[in-house]
Amino acid sequence: MTTFRSWLILLLTLMPGSLLAQFALKDQDPADLNKELSHWHLGPGSSQSNSYRPIKGYADRPDGANLSSVRVEWLSLARDPLGDHCKIRGKLTIPNGTATQPVNWLQGILVYLSSQPDAKPDWSQGIADADVGLVAITMPDGTFEATAHLREIESRRDREQTFQFGLALAKHDIYALDQRVEWNSKLPLITSSVSMLKVPPAPKLAPELELIHRANGWPTGKPTGVDLIRAVNALQKLGKQRALAKLEKYVELRGNDPSLADREVTFWIIRMLFEPIQSGDRIPVPGIGWYLIGHNEPDAPLWPLNPLETVGDVPFMVGTEYCFDGEYESPQLHLQKIRFPCVVREELMHPTIDPLSAAERILTSPKFKRLKDHDREQATKLIRFQALAMLPGLVQPMGKDRDDDDLNNDAEWAVRLAEVKELHITWEVASERFVQQKR
Repeated sequence: MTTFRSWLILLLTLMPGSLLAQFALKDQDPADLNKELSHWHLGPGSSQSNSYRPIKGYADRPDGANLSSVRVEWLSLARDPLGDHCKIRGKLTIPNGTATQPVNWLQGILVYLSSQPDAKPDWSQGIADADVGLVAITMPDGTFEATAHLREIESRRDREQTFQFGLALAKHDIYALDQRVEWNSKLPLITSSVSMLKVPPAPKLAPELELIHRANGWPTGKPTGVDLIRAVNALQKLGKQRALAKLEKYVELRGNDPSLADREVTFWIIRMLFEPIQSGDRIPVPGIGWYLIGHNEPDAPLWPLNPLETVGDVPFMVGTEYCFDGEYESPQLHLQKIRFPCVVREELMHPTIDPLSAAERILTSPKFKRLKDHDREQATKLIRFQALAMLPGLVQPMGKDRDDDDLNNDAEWAVRLAEVKELHITWEVASERFVQQKR
């Protein structure tokens, strides 16, 4: 039987070119497409591809001779309000007599970025070592904007730095109804595009916003539970209304960043900072792709901070990530939910136990042992990883990352527990960190 899809393809094939373009373009905007590409970063030996229908405003793609004459004009770089990202901007042109004209066709580009400041890596064979390739497409006027995630390179927040950039043209395959664009790490550079460009310093933030931002990425990124404690304590001193205002300001500065990890810290701070006014109430569990236990399950009351847990004011993520089927809850909505039924915690967070011993209390608790086998296995690795990360330089880590199976090595964990007991770890209030107690 002929399917609806088959009839639709036949209809599109018979349409005049201009009518086909109008039909296909209703949901395609170059700026929106670039937002999607902003998180496609290539390293050595990697590639990405995408297919595009005809997009309104672009000219027809020229032959190879014109492509060989493309030149790059770099524009000034701009850092986002929180200083995590840098917009790499420029324009592609081709000669037109004694002048130039913009590249006005759809053109995929790969911006090469050195991972080290002031370095001049050899890119003649493609992206090298820890360097990064930033994926983007040009706008109809020939301009382009690629997004560099500065946590991926050796970038300082407090000063201007110079990095080497270059640009390569993506490969395009043209078909009847669309074109396929492929970016790969060995695309040949436009030699004249290689330039040293200045990445500006991050904008100055208020102290509380700086601490919130330092905790951004917990528990999966570099920040540790210590960063989360510092952010919560800084906000606790402000009182409810001013603390809410700071969190709302942070969400505003975060903007509509599509990266979920860039939004989660707000939810975790809320769970540590605020307490329900009514006894027995619970702060709603955020719908953002972390799961520990369902709110209707019998053991749910045992996990009041679901999916988190604290032991002696030491915070841990106990839940595991999962694919969330639906729209993620916004931080703005979550802040509105807790505005009236909650108050700021009465006391500052002041850990009374070392992180490894706190982790062990969770792992050996009856409620933890009642979790599903898979959830318990994943949580064990994550909890141990978090505990060790809070003691840098004092205790050797187990494994390279939070998913490393070495973290489930009970014998090695027992060795770390014994080491910590010998060190007599305590919380230093002045510096807000765990230190070895002097004896």
